[in-house]
Amino acid sequence: MKVKSYEIFRCDAGWRTFSFLKLVTDTGPIGWSEYNESFGSPGLSGTIEALMPSVIGMDPMDIELVNAVLATKSTQSRGGVVSSSRKSSAPFGMPLKAVLVGANSV
Repeated sequence: MKVKSYEIFRCDAGWRTFSFLKLVTDTGPIGWSEYNESFGSPGLSGTIEALMPSVIGMDPMDIELVNAVLATKSTQSRGGVVSSSRKSSAPFGMPLKAVLVGANSV
């Protein structure tokens, strides 16, 4: 299984915008992650857009490798928008992995 594509969705709730990252695999399973630019992380969507090409073609079950690749592409200093974007894109693998191994909940 490999990550085939990604999409960013923004939902305007009036008082803030909710953002979601959708990752699609080549075998069908889809992973979702929610993130928020409204509280001190402007530019997070742009950073995710810049990092996601590095994830295309990777195995989403290998969460540690995905996170390591994103870290090597982005670590300039601790914290900040880049760190938040890595955290937004990595968690999709955990619920996806739970579904694939038959766990009832994460």
